[in-house]
Amino acid sequence: MDYYGYAGKILYVDLTSGSIEKQQLDTELAQKFLGGWGINYRLEYDLLKPGTDPLSPDNPIIIGVGVLCGTLAPASSKSMTTMKLPICASKREKKYIVATAVSGSRRFGAMIKNAGYDHIVITGRAKKPSYLKIVDDDVEICDASDLWGRKDVYETSDELANRYGGKTGKAGTWVIGKAGENLVMASLGFVDRTNTMGRWGAGAVLGSKNLKAVVALGTKGVKVADPKRFMTLVDRKRQEIMSHPAYHTGLPEALRTSFSIGGTPLVKSPYPPEVFDITRYASIACMSCIECCKGSHQIKEGRFAGDTLHGFFITIGEIRATRLRLPHYGDVMKLVDLMQRAGMCMFTGLRMLNFVTRLYERGVISTKDTGGLALRTGDIDSYIRLLEKWLNREDMGEYMAQGWLALSERVGVDAAIDFEDGVPMVRGSEVLHDVRWGTYSPAYMLAQVVRPKPLQVHQDSSFPAGEDVHRDTYWPEYKRSLNDVRRDLVEKTGASENDAERIFTAEDFNVGRLEKHSEDALGVYNSLGTCMSGGHCDWEPMRDIPLLAELYSAATGFEVTPRELKKRGERVWNMEALLNVREGIMGEDYDPPTLWLEHTEKPIQVDAGDYYAIDWFGRRVTKNDMYQWLDDYYAERGWDTRKRIPTREKLSELGLEEFIEVVKPYLP
Repeated sequence: MDYYGYAGKILYVDLTSGSIEKQQLDTELAQKFLGGWGINYRLEYDLLKPGTDPLSPDNPIIIGVGVLCGTLAPASSKSMTTMKLPICASKREKKYIVATAVSGSRRFGAMIKNAGYDHIVITGRAKKPSYLKIVDDDVEICDASDLWGRKDVYETSDELANRYGGKTGKAGTWVIGKAGENLVMASLGFVDRTNTMGRWGAGAVLGSKNLKAVVALGTKGVKVADPKRFMTLVDRKRQEIMSHPAYHTGLPEALRTSFSIGGTPLVKSPYPPEVFDITRYASIACMSCIECCKGSHQIKEGRFAGDTLHGFFITIGEIRATRLRLPHYGDVMKLVDLMQRAGMCMFTGLRMLNFVTRLYERGVISTKDTGGLALRTGDIDSYIRLLEKWLNREDMGEYMAQGWLALSERVGVDAAIDFEDGVPMVRGSEVLHDVRWGTYSPAYMLAQVVRPKPLQVHQDSSFPAGEDVHRDTYWPEYKRSLNDVRRDLVEKTGASENDAERIFTAEDFNVGRLEKHSEDALGVYNSLGTCMSGGHCDWEPMRDIPLLAELYSAATGFEVTPRELKKRGERVWNMEALLNVREGIMGEDYDPPTLWLEHTEKPIQVDAGDYYAIDWFGRRVTKNDMYQWLDDYYAERGWDTRKRIPTREKLSELGLEEFIEVVKPYLP
């Protein structure tokens, strides 16, 4: 049969037996769960046996490609991977979350789709280091002995991209480095050399399967059902993006050099504002995106002059490294580059280096623990040596490699509750953004508590209200009134007027209830493969459920309304929850991080003075506020607010009756 929007096949690869099978995509499954993220979860439910060890051959890796990926829809390059992650989610018992990591790509997602596949299911464990090659119908498990332990992420990506390049250009790649090979819990995979996919240990899952990389090249193209209608929508959105004030303006100085609240710096950068401009020599964009949110940077002077770094140097490298007190921007770039080449998460990397160094300076650990290595804040050489020990699992590095829980138990200091030098934890992993150190509102905070892999969605409510001259110049959307936020929820996120009535009053909004609708929309974005931001346009042009309903209908030929599209996004979130309920994750596992609760009463000492947790309006947040947000969120979801899991009624409403048995033992 002909498929439109979808490629039409699911590829199954068993690394143990070497068997490779191709199955037709069920169109009823596709319509019910959309694609990408949604179908990944439905496949995972059937393939993952509850209680499976994340590093065992029985933990499947499922790669999905968004429905709009491979088409000309703007900012629609997303691919994603679903698996059980190997970081223990609880101190009390061994249980692990099932989650999906999402990544943009210059080639990878589109090449899988062009090769004829919507999803790839990888099971088993190869007998020797291998990589998976997909070139149209030619699928093969190949020997990676020339790559494993020999080439870093960049070198492997370049080698495979060129090795299998063809008439449509270079191949797309998803690659692990030394961190994944050595089963370091902070490992992830790099997509097309620059993007990342698989934070919180996905690299170790690939490493446990002896899988160095997945490389794909396709030549078949992607057909759309109504090309004229589809291109009319695409052209309209492209013009809207290019006419926005933020288009091609780059990052405002304030965002490049500090965190701020209302223009008042929280953490001043130790580096001059021109660092971003003088180091960047190339821009990097994902396929189908008309903006470039990443770049290639070169150190211009100093000890590491001539070395380069690719990706988000400013947002990850510079700002996150300020606590490390590195004296020169080149030191930051060098340290982050080493992490990236090893396939390590920079967020975890920078935070854990800081934590261990501070423990040494506090006298909690000594050179006996570090193998003779003396640690000192601001010393790039000690950071590099500690990173090497971490990657090689030597001395203290062995416990760092096992993750925050193992490290905390070894040193006798719980990183999740150490206010001075610790990090906020949710289900065994540190949150992506520590809201204690930045301009974030409750909408941002709650999002990082209730999701297995947390990230904010509703940009308009993610930052506190108030004027910021730098942001207002480039992004008028930051200068918001409460009515603006309300209107955006209804017009862009797909919520109804009745939903808005429950969320907004004349002077306030309900954080928990807002989050539910933002998440449902995210389920749509990730299933269709669209990026929320689309580059420097921080107003998020593709966060537009009515537009996406039209694009999906035109691409696939399956007509859908915005309301129905949003409902399918809600269905995806319930499937994710069901997978984690099967693993025993519920209730207290979704409590706010201890450090955030403490931050409501204890200030962070920053350059601007004492700083407490605040809400969107600048008011102090209390512990009761945080727990009330959770209650409101689960109530709006129609879930049990005590167990924090879907109810029978909600599953029936979403057409998920067949999964009621999963929640029945836990509900009255």
